[in-house]
Amino acid sequence: MAENNTSTIAICPKFLETSDKYNNLSGKIEEFIATKKHNPLQRFGASDSQFSNDGPLGKLKISHAHLTHDVSILYRIKGSPATIYLFGLFSHKESGTDKNNPNRNVTKTLAKTLSTQFPDLKEDDFLF
Repeated sequence: MAENNTSTIAICPKFLETSDKYNNLSGKIEEFIATKKHNPLQRFGASDSQFSNDGPLGKLKISHAHLTHDVSILYRIKGSPATIYLFGLFSHKESGTDKNNPNRNVTKTLAKTLSTQFPDLKEDDFLF
């Protein structure tokens, strides 16, 4: 995809809450936003990918990119021109996605919370 300066960034209350918690990552957040605004489909590091379609976060079409080894930014891209929806920053434990100790209940609870953050993303937008 070519450069797209018309991309917009949408943030929700959960993003503000979690970015305050991880305020030491503000530079990485700015770098992520600049990368995605320039080209929404450009990967931000090797781990930038959508969650598995069969999981609670994947059903919401949410992607994640690591800002540190443990903390990822959760986001979704939709539309043309693209809107980049920023859901928040979460550790593996906070998202229930720790490889050594996954917690599907935590992931389900997080997915339920995130599904209400952007009223303009209608339920149909979340279903395959």
